Amino acid sequence: MKKDWLWIIPLAVAILGITCYLPSLKAANDDNLQKLADQLGALRLEEIELGELHDWDSDDDGVVEKIEYTLPVYEIVEDVSLSRSLFSELQDEGWYFPGYTFMFQYLGDDEAEFEYIVDIPKEIAASIDDLEFSIPPDEIIDPDPRAGYNLRIGKGAKRQIDLVVTSHAIIYQTTRTFDETKQNIMESYYKQAVLVCDTLYPHGSGSAERNACLLNVVEDFKGYIDRDTLITHCNDITDSLRGDMCRAVLDADITNCINANADEDEQDLCKGYFIANLCDSLEGEEKVLCLAENAISFESPVACTTIPVSDIRQDCLARTTKDKAYCDQIKDDELRQTCKGEVAGKVETESPDNTEEAAVDEKPTRQVKKSYSDIDWFPPESAEKDCGVFSGIMTEYPFTWVEGEDTKLWCNWGPGPDWISTTQEVNIHVFNSNKEASQRFDNNFGKDSDFWLETEDDDPEKPIIFNAQHTGDWVFIVFFTERTSTYRVEGAALNGNAVIRYTDFEAKITDPSRFDAILEAADVLLSQKRNE
Repeated sequence: MKKDWLWIIPLAVAILGITCYLPSLKAANDDNLQKLADQLGALRLEEIELGELHDWDSDDDGVVEKIEYTLPVYEIVEDVSLSRSLFSELQDEGWYFPGYTFMFQYLGDDEAEFEYIVDIPKEIAASIDDLEFSIPPDEIIDPDPRAGYNLRIGKGAKRQIDLVVTSHAIIYQTTRTFDETKQNIMESYYKQAVLVCDTLYPHGSGSAERNACLLNVVEDFKGYIDRDTLITHCNDITDSLRGDMCRAVLDADITNCINANADEDEQDLCKGYFIANLCDSLEGEEKVLCLAENAISFESPVACTTIPVSDIRQDCLARTTKDKAYCDQIKDDELRQTCKGEVAGKVETESPDNTEEAAVDEKPTRQVKKSYSDIDWFPPESAEKDCGVFSGIMTEYPFTWVEGEDTKLWCNWGPGPDWISTTQEVNIHVFNSNKEASQRFDNNFGKDSDFWLETEDDDPEKPIIFNAQHTGDWVFIVFFTERTSTYRVEGAALNGNAVIRYTDFEAKITDPSRFDAILEAADVLLSQKRNE
């Protein structure tokens, strides 16, 4: 079944992008399905922002120096908002120190005075003496620790106040793995996320917002907090549909959606929510395939409506509803005929009594081609072959050296093996996701990065940046070294979850055609890796 779709996906995804749901249905009897698709979209948009996790590798050396969890911004008094984050930072001494940042911002016209209490969990510090405050507190309320501030902000005072609280009581040796450190941090952040729900939507309110917030807690922390703790949040949800969704997501078991007290539409909504959540972390082709194959496997028409590629969405709807009318909406002739044959075959051979039973017996899996961790991106033994895709572009020189190492590839060219320095270089670095790659690209090559800083220096040994520009997919920069009257061009481009860099140490002007050819060759190489 997958082979019928593969050629359709790349162009369609590029044109349409991935959205939460695209409920544009065409069959004659789909009014109820359209209603369910709209309802699922609304459920998916109910998400309560509990916080966002960031991993920072500022020097791009593969070692994370800081892990930060940013909590949502909310108003603490009129016209004064507070944003908080929790962080652990790798110091020169080789330890992780946990800490908090508080940023108060004033948006009004007059001056505001207010009190704020800083509560630090005992897991972070057992006593107030274990903490460092960037601004000394006005009052030590409790050495347990609890500190009070009397703050004045706004007219005639600062419109922003930044407070950093760092603990030196609890330290984690770097002999711990990164995953172990992250686990410990997420356990601490979990309590803050629950506090967000309890503060904004108090316990016992039974509101839709509280139900959505509790569901989000389970979704965000199911990989870090034990099930017995999280199931209590599912049980506290007062809406039976969201409760079923919560248990299905927590246990990674779609059979939790098969509730005798729920009607067929509610069960399908639960399945659709579960499948969309299952595929959320994927992107592009992998996400399309995950949605389609799980929707068909678990017979969820409403899950099909979340597929952003029109032909595959119609094919999925046809197979899950057994309605050939959806096949007629498929534009591709071959897939349309395959769809009709598949649906006709199912209608003739399927037993009406075993459909639901078969769905209940199966367990959900991400039926995708490959995840990031499954791919052996750049093994050392294939480095020369991998770099070979660029050789036709670098016609001036042969390889001087190549190297492949897990998620990084280095390709270097020069006049010969005795040449002591590289003349041209292509480097590819693959990240966990498109989002992470984009963040790294922005940090290292964005408008606010050091890459764009124009420098003037009296030292003729140092290169002078005299031209930085963004053209097409590339951002590139030209350096000039006065002493040797030499030029160097550096460029960087983004390709999905990978950053490509190109350096020419002898160039005097940028050559757009070469840059574009490098990006095209890199795209071919990365596509092969993703689809092997």
